[in-house]
Amino acid sequence: MAATGNDTELYQIVLGDVYNPPADKVSEDLDSTHNDTSRALITSTLKTMQSIAIASSLGEDGSDSKMVPIEKTVCKEKGFLTNYKSVSEAYLGILQDVYENPDYIHDSFTAQDCDDSDYVKSDPNWFFNKSAKQEKVNYSFVISKPKIEPITTLCKKRNEIIYDYSDKETVIFDNGDLVNIKTLSKVWERIANPDGTINANYGYMVYHLKDAGNQKFSETMLSQWEWAKDRLKRLYRTNQAYIHFNRPKDQWLLNKDQPCCMNIQFQIRDVVCKDVTHTHLENPSKTHKQISMYVNMRSNDLVYGVPYNMMYFVKLLHRMRDELAVEAGYTDLEIGNYYYHAVSLHFYLKHKDKVESMLGKGFSLTNL
Repeated sequence: MAATGNDTELYQIVLGDVYNPPADKVSEDLDSTHNDTSRALITSTLKTMQSIAIASSLGEDGSDSKMVPIEKTVCKEKGFLTNYKSVSEAYLGILQDVYENPDYIHDSFTAQDCDDSDYVKSDPNWFFNKSAKQEKVNYSFVISKPKIEPITTLCKKRNEIIYDYSDKETVIFDNGDLVNIKTLSKVWERIANPDGTINANYGYMVYHLKDAGNQKFSETMLSQWEWAKDRLKRLYRTNQAYIHFNRPKDQWLLNKDQPCCMNIQFQIRDVVCKDVTHTHLENPSKTHKQISMYVNMRSNDLVYGVPYNMMYFVKLLHRMRDELAVEAGYTDLEIGNYYYHAVSLHFYLKHKDKVESMLGKGFSLTNL
């Protein structure tokens, strides 16, 4: 998004952007009357705002002032998200970005930083994931048509670890196992609930926890997966196919296992592309449907979170496509994009040698 001087300018930019979408993003609205009325209203609003902007950009004598006419800033920053072609390319790209261009470097937060009366001091494991870290904030990127494939870095040993862990984690996630996930890593033991269970089993949240519904109005309770798929089957271009991960139940005071993902959302849209098999036609293009995924993270650890989250979520994207093809007849549905946003993307400084080894900047046998 282009930088703006005030809210009015920002509103005009957004309005103009929606009014003039890219040609390959246009789909037919079912309610054409409503569509025509809306466009007429937007056209009138844009013209009025443009007149005000031009008038306000002139001095009292009619000469140009220092204010830049709004229309010159519209849509300049389209494509501001970094676009990658594979999960491996994306992982290495964001790893390098945070390593070389951090927004912040934080010191560790320890018990000594707390007041004597602070209840968190009673649990030393509460500080486990509060160690020094290097961070970028408000971070976004896109992967075009991601495939289900291993992540490959410049460190063979780390590649083996990532692949092996991800493979085992997928099985435990899909089974909804909240206890045996601790066998994958000692980290889970340190952040487990008092009853020994784990909160951040994403497969349990997606498939097994049936909390989508309101028993006051309906006895039917769905899993998050069932909810999202139902929305897409009823109306393929719905904006309601979302899946919650971090929930209010996780907001208890001494919880050390806060799920990093807030939610994901599926979206299907018609995309116009050039038909290379019919280039002799006057307009050699065809429309097809693509399913994309939007991932929203509150916080994401580049070493022990991002690669595994990304590989599992890409699997969910392909699964949804495959199930809709069978259950809803969307046989022409293609994989679209993987859109990612994190409030905090970081790595802990105690893992810096792992980051460097994956970027080919160094290697340590002592801290794999």
